[in-house]
Amino acid sequence: AGHFDRLAAAWSKGQTRAEAYLSLSRFLARVRCGHTYANFFNQSKAVSTELFAGRDKLPFHFRWIDGRMIVTDGKGVEGLQRGDEIAAINGRSAADILRSLMSFTRADGGNDAKRVAQLNVIGLERFETFDVFNALLYPAGDTFVLAVRAARDGAARTITTAPITLEQR
Repeated sequence: AGHFDRLAAAWSKGQTRAEAYLSLSRFLARVRCGHTYANFFNQSKAVSTELFAGRDKLPFHFRWIDGRMIVTDGKGVEGLQRGDEIAAINGRSAADILRSLMSFTRADGGNDAKRVAQLNVIGLERFETFDVFNALLYPAGDTFVLAVRAARDGAARTITTAPITLEQR
């Protein structure tokens, strides 16, 4: 009942389309059913274009491994190698990003491993869950500033790269 009340309160005042999508997605994730979500693929062209088609995606693939964002394909980002760890994006730790995105991600029951897996960016889907919610919660601006730990020696470095669109990926 409390979740319904919070959703009703959010929807009783003016919201942008992005705010409405986020509040509904957070509510539906609390249902804890993997089939119940504001499906990215079933949105109107207008919604899909506004919310999902921007130049706001990371230009590489990664997996979450033990709560760490590990690069699986650097996609030509200069200095980024397979196995490197992304420790932070634009000053926000990868662990904090993962924690915040989990509250928007669908899965059955308490299956947090499924939620984490859905937040991988591996190029199998047109819309990646991470891309959708990360872009809505943490707009990229003109660049991503990545705090990177090298796989080969653990050395820390900073890489700045431009966001890309779905089509570019």
